[in-house]
Amino acid sequence: MIRTGLAAAVLVIAAACSGSGSGGGAGGASGSAPRIATIEEQGSFNTPCGYSHSLPDDPIVHAGMAGMSHRHDFFGATTTDASSDATSLMAGGTNCRSVADHTGYWAPALLAAGIPVQPTEMLAYYQVPIGADATKVQAPPNGLEMIAGDFTSEAPQDSEVVSWQCGFTPEISPVPLHCPTGMDLRLQLHFDPCWNGDDLGSEDHRSHLAPLGDDGSCPESHPVLIPELTVEVRYPTSAVEGDLTLASGPLTGGHGDALVAWDEDHIAGEVETCLRENLNCNVVSETSRLGFDQLDD
Repeated sequence: MIRTGLAAAVLVIAAACSGSGSGGGAGGASGSAPRIATIEEQGSFNTPCGYSHSLPDDPIVHAGMAGMSHRHDFFGATTTDASSDATSLMAGGTNCRSVADHTGYWAPALLAAGIPVQPTEMLAYYQVPIGADATKVQAPPNGLEMIAGDFTSEAPQDSEVVSWQCGFTPEISPVPLHCPTGMDLRLQLHFDPCWNGDDLGSEDHRSHLAPLGDDGSCPESHPVLIPELTVEVRYPTSAVEGDLTLASGPLTGGHGDALVAWDEDHIAGEVETCLRENLNCNVVSETSRLGFDQLDD
C-alpha cells in the first residue's frame, strides 16, 4: 500500500480521538484483545522538527569520523555530529516541537544547480503499522540506530520505503521533482518497525531491524514491535530551481537516518496513550503527553 498525504492523516485534535480498533482492555496488558491498525484506525503521534544544520557527518555509518560522509541536513537535536550518541543528544538542545524529542534525524542534502537547498522542516510520525496489533507496540530504546533507503541505489527504490511528492498530491516519484508554485517538495522515508530486542546497531547498520510480515506480525528473529517511524522532509518550492541532485550520489538514492533519543518516560507515555490504544493523536507538546495545537500546513 502506498502511503501518501501522511501529514493530512494525522493532523487531528487529540480530544477528538475516538475508536480503538478491535477489542478492548488495557493497551499492552497481558490478555488484552488485539487492536489491529487499519487505514481508518491507526494509532499515531507526531512531532515536527526544524532544520538545524548541515555537515559532512554521519554518526551511524561513519561514527566518530568527522567529515567522512556526504553532506547531510540535520533536524531535531541541534548538536548532532559524527561523534553523537544518545547521551550527548539528550544533553544538548532540540528544535522539535516536543522538547522531549532529542532524536537526531538526517537526510542527504538536496542540491539545485549544485547549490544546497535548505529544508523548511521535518515531520516525524510514530505509528502503529497497518495490520499490526497496537497492544504489542513498545517504545523504541534510546540509542537505536535506524536507516531507511539506500544511497547507492541506481534503480527506483520501493515506494513503501522512499518516495518524493509535491504537497499532498497523490502522485509519487522515486526521484526529486520540480513542484508547481505553492507546493513544497517532500521526501518521505519509512523505517522498519521490527527490532531484534538486543542490538541498538549492527555491522551493516540495518540487520538489527526488519520489516513487518505480511500477516501483520514481526518475524521470530526480530520479535519486538516498535513504532513505525516515517520521516517527511519538506523543501521550499522557490528554492528548487535548476538540475536536482543529491549530495549522496544517484537521484534514486534517497535515504535518511535517525538516532533515537527521547525522554524515556515521555515517549513511553505516548506509546501507551496513543499507540497501544490505537488512537490517532495530535502533535506532542512540552507540557502534556497529548498536545492540542494543530499544525499549520
